[in-house]
Amino acid sequence: MNNSPLGCIAVYLEPLEYGFWSPLPKRVMEILQMYDITVAQLVPNAWVSILSLIVTFKLKQLECMALAFSYLHIIQHNVGGKG
Repeated sequence: MNNSPLGCIAVYLEPLEYGFWSPLPKRVMEILQMYDITVAQLVPNAWVSILSLIVTFKLKQLECMALAFSYLHIIQHNVGGKG
């Protein structure tokens, strides 16, 4: 893993193409905190899932919560490339 300069974060290019913005939305921060993960640990497909959930809830005029994400998704730790 590459180290970011002090005061900076590293992100994949793909999240920027899918609409990643900063500062991160409150719900994204809640999801990251719930799983104790950082921005750099998410693969591009995870960003699509997170942002899609937030947009879907917004379109349905529902309150999106991190707990709802946990009911709909399975998070796996990738240790040594074994999944």
